[in-house]
Amino acid sequence: MRLFTAVEFSPANREALRQRALALQEKGLGGRTPRAENYHLTLVFLGESQNPQAAAAAMEQAAARCQPFTLKTGAYGCFRRSGGHICWLGVEPDKELLILQRLLLARLREQGFRPEDRPYRPHITLLRQAQTPADFPWRDLAGDWPGLTQPVRRIVLMQSSRAGDQLRYTPLAYADLGREENKTEREL
Repeated sequence: MRLFTAVEFSPANREALRQRALALQEKGLGGRTPRAENYHLTLVFLGESQNPQAAAAAMEQAAARCQPFTLKTGAYGCFRRSGGHICWLGVEPDKELLILQRLLLARLREQGFRPEDRPYRPHITLLRQAQTPADFPWRDLAGDWPGLTQPVRRIVLMQSSRAGDQLRYTPLAYADLGREENKTEREL
């Protein structure tokens, strides 16, 4: 099974992200939009694995040591690919997000996973297989839509599967942030 860990968005934010993707299509970028329920922020992509229990355990350990935080969206951008570009909405750097991602990566490696070894660039995919000219005015979009905020209190282990030509993300496990500190506070 194909696995990744992520932050989920509220229904209102998923709809706002869908509207932004549709607006990008209307600006002539084309491409395919994700299904609204698929919008997420990937923390660590694991790829193929038959051990979701170990991934869930690593996720639980990392989440317990991190504090809840609020995610804020940032600038728009594009990853250029030969088969069509990926247009995305960035996420502002956040200390707690980066701590969570690094801890999660370390715990997953301890469990034997071999996640991608690229620098973490938090983003939310809005369009796949888009056709974006090199001079597309990404910076001009900043004033078109207000930033989104998303409280993050838990993370999720997802399975990615394909049904026909549609991607489906199925939650397999959740882990609450800050449980280790909360437990200590309750014991005092």
